Amino acid sequence: MNLEPVELSATGDAAAIAEIARESERFGQKIVPEPDALHVNIVRSGEQLDVRSHEAYLYEPSRRRGHSTVTEPGSFTTLLGQDDHHGATIFADETTNRLTAVINFDGWRDHRITLQLTHSDQFLRWSQRSGKFYNQVDFAELLEDFAADIHDPTAADMIELAQSFQAARQVSFESSSRLSNGAVSFRYREDIDAKAGNAGQLEVPETFVLQIPILRGGDHVQVIAKLRYRIEHNSLKLGFRVPGLDDLRLQAFATATSDVITELDTAHGHTVVYGPAPAPIDPLP
Repeated sequence: MNLEPVELSATGDAAAIAEIARESERFGQKIVPEPDALHVNIVRSGEQLDVRSHEAYLYEPSRRRGHSTVTEPGSFTTLLGQDDHHGATIFADETTNRLTAVINFDGWRDHRITLQLTHSDQFLRWSQRSGKFYNQVDFAELLEDFAADIHDPTAADMIELAQSFQAARQVSFESSSRLSNGAVSFRYREDIDAKAGNAGQLEVPETFVLQIPILRGGDHVQVIAKLRYRIEHNSLKLGFRVPGLDDLRLQAFATATSDVITELDTAHGHTVVYGPAPAPIDPLP
């Protein structure tokens, strides 16, 4: 330790000697802050209070808090199975496909674990195209690209149907009719010259069944898609509609929530409620 030299009077300066002694004692002193202690400084310029916590100098936080997000139910239940995560209140919010475990619900409500469920790629591509119409070539390409999702008719049959659409793209469609087996038959005419032509018929199923997961990582379920069509100016437009999309979403979330509840250990004291999670509590001013 280096101390600045202090010039003393001949008779001695007791105050200066005492100050040097006090400064010397400060070096090497270990300060251990109390977890709940606050350091308060009065700032004279403007007469303000500067209040700071010593928590930053502790080996670990004085209390647990923070927010973790996982995307897989198994990770969610694993974290909630830890000893310091028992007794959480879990909010299941179907509007956001989210389960939020508020671990310190009786406290500041700022210690959380969130399970964010997302829709599968298969469900998104069919739901986003539901209700739209396509020309024959585009609809044929759609069936070929997503044939692996189609359960009934078989993928091979749907690809063959798509090829039929492509082969008949240069013809004039005249009418449609519903057959006794539920299929739809389209009559068309292929013009050979201005005087004559060859008539033909194209038969397609009224519905087809998808086998896809609604949520990413979830079980595959059967989803019915209904064929839609329009004949305008001798041209055929095709599409499909998936009825009850909202019901499919809600049912998938309800199933995922039920699976999580089943997986949680009842001895851990978790409580599941339905609705959005509340915001953390702000301290009084």
